[in-house]
Formats: sequence, C-alpha cells, structure tokens
Amino acid sequence: MYYHLSNGKILRLSVDDPLPRSGLIGVLTPAQAHDSCPFFELSESSVEHAMHVRTAGLESHEHLDILFVPRFHNSTQTQDSLLRIFLSERTLLFVVQNTQQITQIIDRIATDGEPDISFSKLLCDYFETQAEVHYDYLSHIEEGIAALEETVTSGRERKSYLNAIAVLRQKQLALKRYFEQLLDLFAGIEANENDLFTERSLQRFHLLAGKTDRLYHSVLNLRDYITQLREAYQAQADLSLNAIMKLFTVITAIFLPLTLLVGWYGMNFQMPEYSYRYAYPVFIAVSLAIIGGLVFYFKKHRWF
Repeated sequence: MYYHLSNGKILRLSVDDPLPRSGLIGVLTPAQAHDSCPFFELSESSVEHAMHVRTAGLESHEHLDILFVPRFHNSTQTQDSLLRIFLSERTLLFVVQNTQQITQIIDRIATDGEPDISFSKLLCDYFETQAEVHYDYLSHIEEGIAALEETVTSGRERKSYLNAIAVLRQKQLALKRYFEQLLDLFAGIEANENDLFTERSLQRFHLLAGKTDRLYHSVLNLRDYITQLREAYQAQADLSLNAIMKLFTVITAIFLPLTLLVGWYGMNFQMPEYSYRYAYPVFIAVSLAIIGGLVFYFKKHRWF
C-alpha cells in the first residue's frame, strides 16, 4: 500500500496512480520492499541487511535512519517480530509481514484530517497508538493476577495454579524485554543524528519515552506481585497438606487403642474373659467408649 504526503495531508494512492519521488509513504511486505527499492532510493543490500537484524534499535546511515521496532503481539515475540521503518528526508517505508495494523493507523490519521502531518509526526502517532494498547494490556494482566490471587487465597477451588502462575510469569518477562527494546529505540530517536525528526516530534518522543519507562517499572512491580502470588499459593497448599496430615493423625490416634485391644485379645492364650457370656458386648461398648472419649477430647482441643 502506498500513500502520498503532500502539504501536510496524507492521500492514499490507487494502483493506477504514479508514485511520487517526494512524500512517498509505503507499507509493504519484505518481498514487496525488495521490488520497490528504487522508489524509496534504497539499495537492495540495505533492505536485505535490515531483514536479517533481530534486535530492536535504530541505525543511522547517510541521510537514512532505519528503525527496528519491536512488535506487540499480546506481549509475545515471534522469530521475526520486528517492524522495520526506513526514514529519509523524502520517503518513509514500513516493512512488516502483516501490513494491516499499519495501514489502519495511517488510514485513520488520513481520515481524521490532522493538520501539518510530517513523517516524524506520523511516527509519533503510531507509537502513541501503541502506548494505548500497552496500558490496556498491562491493566488486563494486573486484573488477572488480582483475580487469581483472590481465588488462591480463598481456597474455594482445590486445584493446581502453578501453570497459570507460570503463564503470568512468561507474559511479565516478555513485556519486560519488549519495553527494554522500546526504550533503546527511543534513545536512538532522541539522538537524531540525521536531523530527520523535528523539535516538536522529539518532544513527543521524549514524553513517550517517559511513559514507556513508567510502564517498564510497572512490569518490574508485576514480577514482585507474581512472586507474592506464588508464595501465597504455596502457603495455601501447605495449609491444605497440614490439614490432611492432621486428619490422618487424629484417625490413627483414635484407632490405635482399638488396635491394641484387638492385638491383646487376639493372642492364643486362655483368658478368663473368653468364658464370660457378655464379654463380646462389653468389648464393643469399651471400644465405642474409647472412640467417643477420644473424639470428645480432640474436639475440645480443636484438633479437627
């Protein structure tokens, strides 16, 4: 997809429209970018080099900045999850496998009719749109952790939450890496070695860097939150295990005297009780009395 930036406005170009030499904006896949290098005054080698870069940041060449932007896919990184942006004085090229999100953002900006659009302002608008997604996703994770913590501490459901906690931990680590890369990128933009960004845009990027830094520290706080959640779950599991062990201990303590009686009268010795006609009912009554007495004793001392 191609656009033309002219007089501070963005116009979407159709297939039949000629491509301008100045003010050209492209949103292309890697394959399309190789074929369109001449229109953006790029060499195929520079595009090929950029496609092999896997680390977010900014490279400054002569009259050209290449931005390697980490992609935000619900805080997960794929093998090639970078958006590559080629910025020069006269052209702007976005290279990404899935172009839908970028075209939607540019179409929205063009439809809103924002005044005095420039390449640097367009990039600011893109990153600000992403920042809104970051806030929403981070809030979603925090709500999920709070809900899981309430479930774990209440003990309403007796099941393992280790997998759920591990998933939250993976999301937190992915977000941490993502914001670290984004901060490195903003530092490169603020350096502005090729003077391709206006002063106003640099001020907006400085504010974006501040917001991203706050999000980054919020993610670091999430790590402590998840650790506390895991400890709370482990404590709850230990309490459940202790309750089970207490129950087994009480049962053993109740029936141990009966086991002694059975073993005593199970010996093959002649005992006078054997000839007593009420020996069996007395044995049952004594056993029930022992059980009742022990149960009363344990309940009085709140052992169960």
